[in-house]
Amino acid sequence: MSAPLLEVEGLTKDFASGGLFEGSRRVVRAVDDVSFTLDERETLGVVGESGCGKTTLGKLVLALVPATQGSVRFAGAEVLTRTPAAMRALRREMQVVFQDPMSALNPRMTVRDAIAEPMRVHGLVTREEEGDAVLALLGRVGLGSEHMQRYPHEISGGQRQRVVIARALSLKPRFVVCDEPVAALDVSVQAQVINLLRDLSDELGLSYLFVAHDLSVVRIVSQRIAVMYLGRIVELAETEALHRDPLHPYTRALLSAVPSIEPHAGKTRLVLAGEPPSPSDPRHRRGCGFAPRCPIAERGRCDDERPELREITRDGVTRRVACHLA
Repeated sequence: MSAPLLEVEGLTKDFASGGLFEGSRRVVRAVDDVSFTLDERETLGVVGESGCGKTTLGKLVLALVPATQGSVRFAGAEVLTRTPAAMRALRREMQVVFQDPMSALNPRMTVRDAIAEPMRVHGLVTREEEGDAVLALLGRVGLGSEHMQRYPHEISGGQRQRVVIARALSLKPRFVVCDEPVAALDVSVQAQVINLLRDLSDELGLSYLFVAHDLSVVRIVSQRIAVMYLGRIVELAETEALHRDPLHPYTRALLSAVPSIEPHAGKTRLVLAGEPPSPSDPRHRRGCGFAPRCPIAERGRCDDERPELREITRDGVTRRVACHLA
């Protein structure tokens, strides 16, 4: 078996918050000891409610923000300790599709310039080759030459997201972080962009870290899904196994909230009590962060003993889950 393309181990990120004085400062742990691997041509979905650390995890993997501790290895080489020059070369291999295509594009740059700029920076094309290269990328994402001289405000949201995808592909990467790539789009346009991402993965052999809060979208594109809660991965499993037989109570609650078009599906909604604990409160790091809202928690053990992400095999399928009672 070949080595994973991406190996993340013990990744943690703390942010300082509060006032100017030392006594009023607090530490917010946005990502807490996260570990996973990603194979070539694989899509790993990352889901969870707002504020659970999904977007920060994607930025950490790309070294867009510095990690507090942990390791990220891409193609066997450490990412987080690279020099700026070495990191510049790695940027060609690792790209990102941002959530809001309007803010991801420079409003003063045409579509042609937005896509061509990364290729200019990395010296991949000459000025004479630039037009043909941009046109080929636009064609790959379903746009045409008529879009080249338009500005972001002159095209639709779905077209802007296609431009962002074309820009990410301009450097011929192996790995792309998709940060809520369809959240700001209409449902019909979402389907077009999702199908485009799947086709590009098959055609170009891309690997995706697909960050989203919509489990129905993640199910379509991902081979595996990681469920995050309060900065930690609480369950990691193959997509169909997770939907068929979720083990963590938080995963069950998320899946129960997914709407169904079947009027008699017989689904029972699991409503969680209370709100998630504050990431700046160190007490939740002692035990299970989900314990205050968990319907099956054992007071004492779940409050005081932190569950590790351990392997469990059921019906011949192995997954990882951080729950004492799974």
